[in-house]
Amino acid sequence: MNPGGTVLQKRNTEETASLSSEWVKVEDLRLRDQVLRSDGSWGTVTGIYYYNTEPTKVYNLEVEDNHTYIVGGSETGKGYVVHNYIVDQKDKFLSEAEVKKAYADHKKMGEKAEIKWGDKTYKKVNGEGEGVAVFVRDYDEKGTKEYIRITKDGLIEQKIKWKGQLGEFMTNTLSGEKTKYFNTRGEEVFLQPEKLVRDGGSKKLPFDPVDTKLANNIVDKVKSDYEQNLRTEYANDKKSKLTPAQIEVKVKAEMAVYNRIADRTFRNSYTDANGNAVQHGSDEFLKQVADPVFNGQNSTKKPDGMEIPVKVVIEYMRTKYPDGKGYTPNLAPWNEKIATHKEKLNDLNVELKTGLQKEGMSEKEKKTFQKDMENKIAAERSDLYDVENQRRNRMQEFEKSANLIFGKNSKGEYNVSSSEIAKQTKAAICRADTNYLQNRVNGRMEASFGEYFMNKIEMGDIRPGTGQTKGLVWDNGYLKGYDDQYPAKDDIPGNFDASNEYTGEPLSHDYIQEITANMKPGQAIQVWVDTDVNKGNDSKPGPNHYYEISMNSRGEFVYLNHTGEVVRYNDENGRKVEIPFNTPITKEAWAKLRIFRIYK
Repeated sequence: MNPGGTVLQKRNTEETASLSSEWVKVEDLRLRDQVLRSDGSWGTVTGIYYYNTEPTKVYNLEVEDNHTYIVGGSETGKGYVVHNYIVDQKDKFLSEAEVKKAYADHKKMGEKAEIKWGDKTYKKVNGEGEGVAVFVRDYDEKGTKEYIRITKDGLIEQKIKWKGQLGEFMTNTLSGEKTKYFNTRGEEVFLQPEKLVRDGGSKKLPFDPVDTKLANNIVDKVKSDYEQNLRTEYANDKKSKLTPAQIEVKVKAEMAVYNRIADRTFRNSYTDANGNAVQHGSDEFLKQVADPVFNGQNSTKKPDGMEIPVKVVIEYMRTKYPDGKGYTPNLAPWNEKIATHKEKLNDLNVELKTGLQKEGMSEKEKKTFQKDMENKIAAERSDLYDVENQRRNRMQEFEKSANLIFGKNSKGEYNVSSSEIAKQTKAAICRADTNYLQNRVNGRMEASFGEYFMNKIEMGDIRPGTGQTKGLVWDNGYLKGYDDQYPAKDDIPGNFDASNEYTGEPLSHDYIQEITANMKPGQAIQVWVDTDVNKGNDSKPGPNHYYEISMNSRGEFVYLNHTGEVVRYNDENGRKVEIPFNTPITKEAWAKLRIFRIYK
């Protein structure tokens, strides 16, 4: 099958009897997915092979746009149902005037109103969809319709709806719709499905898309550069007196680990030792997502752990936006809030004006009504100013990171190398990384680490720190992995150095059990802990590190500190006890973890 086509797929997402079906690209199929056959039965994907991944011209097959057809035939003579879904984006710009017309001014528009997207014209549908004007055009003159609306954060939501084309017996199966989101530059934006709340705006996280080809090229370049540096380093090491054959063995061993880490930067799925896909939420998934090999933060002479994916992201950004040209902040969440407040302000002012003109009201009633409405308007205006300040703040944070990443000297050289940014970021990235891990485990986000980190920078959600001034470590907490912290309030200082000197007691075992009582297997909490107690002169009593703790399939809480540090202590009988990575936490061990806050 053509990897560019789409097939009707049925996926068992949680190993239950609940199945969902949708059109997906052939290249996105996974093992054990089920694909619709021409006779209405379902075939199971048992293996995935790549014989030819280059674009291929086919001269004896002509398929019209947005059409359903049968491809191939198995030993049983049953082909697979394929659908090509094509959006011909001839003009990549939807002008600001059209956006304003479609969203901000939609209440003033008549039923005959229309907007233009490139050379395509869309007419307003009677009424409104979820409070926002919806526009439609005939997609292919075969009954397929294309609907678009503009969300509050300025994204274009596009729905293609088509009818079945293989006869009545499959009408219900093959008719359907496909929804995509684009920014006004015409680039598809990949959003988080569980975050959409239909209120006239997209509440899903509008992550900027990753250029897959560029990402792969950057990963290959970073790996190649490091291998060359490694070979040069060993060749110049006269003390070790290694032979060329010995150097080759060392380079291959080190590159095997380095390559595995770099390759994972823009991937969000994992495989087990046998190459099988790891199911989300499984014990193996919990272990792999927090794997210290990828998430490590140890200070090392050679790059490892988080240093590698951070370097890949910085190199990707520098290549995509030479000298920072075209690099802009992603402030969509705050833009949406501001648009909502402005709309409410407008509605309140209209309500005040029309209310005062209402006949039959006494002067006393008018004064009471006016005072009440003015109080509501003042409160709404205050909320608007707060969000505008937040957006201004985010812009300032964004600029700090942009200056670090793209700043150059008079010779045109970067002020800070990607390697130095990566090294300093690795040293104190525990909060940002744990937020990502918790997001992934709890299903709040499907993005790869590379996508998450790049968009976090664009949202002004992470910036250089006070200690690591050349690293991206200060997490502003918008893309957090939790809803609440426990306890809600405490007296731990907000400054890192001050919190590390905190002398209060960690949370009790009973309190931790109370907070985590409703946890389910496959879920994670985030903890703020003290990891340097009883470490000689460097020992400090307060919290200094974030990591996640997950519940495995047996209902046990598992220690998943992504640095791989082993917790060591003596039990009540004086015996030495160790808690290594991915080990169930015993009742006695909870106190030794010294947890000061829980985030869930």
